[in-house]
Amino acid sequence: KSYIGFLSFGFLSLLVASNIIESLIVLSQFINFFIAYILILNLSKNSKINFLNIFISFTLIGLFLESYNINSKIYESIVTNGDVLRRSLDFRGFAGNPNISSFALAIKIPVVIYLIFKIKNIYKLSVLYMLLSFSTLTIFLLFSRAAILVMVLIVFFTCLFIILNRRKEYILKGAMFFAAIIVSAGLYSSLNDKNTSDIIKDRFSNVTSPQNDDSVNERLGFYKIATEDIINNPILGIGIGNWKLKSIPRANKFLRDYRVPYRAHNDFLEITAEIGIIGAVCFIYFIFYPFILSFRSMISKKELGLSFPLFLIIGVYIFDSLFNFPMQRPVNFMFLIFAFALFDLAKFKKLL
Repeated sequence: KSYIGFLSFGFLSLLVASNIIESLIVLSQFINFFIAYILILNLSKNSKINFLNIFISFTLIGLFLESYNINSKIYESIVTNGDVLRRSLDFRGFAGNPNISSFALAIKIPVVIYLIFKIKNIYKLSVLYMLLSFSTLTIFLLFSRAAILVMVLIVFFTCLFIILNRRKEYILKGAMFFAAIIVSAGLYSSLNDKNTSDIIKDRFSNVTSPQNDDSVNERLGFYKIATEDIINNPILGIGIGNWKLKSIPRANKFLRDYRVPYRAHNDFLEITAEIGIIGAVCFIYFIFYPFILSFRSMISKKELGLSFPLFLIIGVYIFDSLFNFPMQRPVNFMFLIFAFALFDLAKFKKLL
């Protein structure tokens, strides 16, 4: 219902859109996502398949392939060719962008953590620990600040989960979980050894000084423009898909060369600016409803359930939405839709 409300206000925003064609293109994308969501929901309730096992299997396969694709290229560059570690589009992965690839990995890692605390077979656990270390290393090597921060949050909430449960086997597995993270950090340090400074530290050092970092400075400018649009057009917004056009005259003041703003780098601000506050509330409800319910279930239960990975998956997506635009990235938004279908199935079967 909330998604239908979001689409309804998207249609209403056509009344104020400067470029209706662009609005229709963006609306068609969201309608496609909605149709996919309904189809996946129906698929998840098919008694002939085990949707959870399918979800886990494809997640693990995807995580391995994405990590291997990036790590192998970086290994070839640094170890085989003797180059220094750097941030490059050569290592952008299947998603075509380092930031997108980083979050495509981070959003899948909660499934690995869930299995670590669920599985008892020592051989399967060894594979999971290696996959966790392997994929975390990839996130370090892609140098996405937001993705690294979200990994810190994943570690924090994993610690919280262990503390709340107070079970010996969870404490032992938690220690191995930390060991896998430390191994990935050690491997990153080894690959970064030829550089005169730590690239991750250098990237984070610029965050507190926006004037020294074009990426941070531009985002702050985009947020300001989106906020102005919300204040000036609170009911219907400026038309879905039109922010990229309406923001150009104001963004020209701080963008260099022949560049124009394409996204506000905050999905919630951009949606609110484009379709108004009420439509944005519908979209936010669609995202946050399973997030809040999963969190409540995670806190109240003493047994590891699906609420734990679902909470982390949706949390990663929300964090990504605050600094990027995963709503426009099918590789991440579609994974979220699959997670929502799993949430609906778990809620239906009272597994949360």
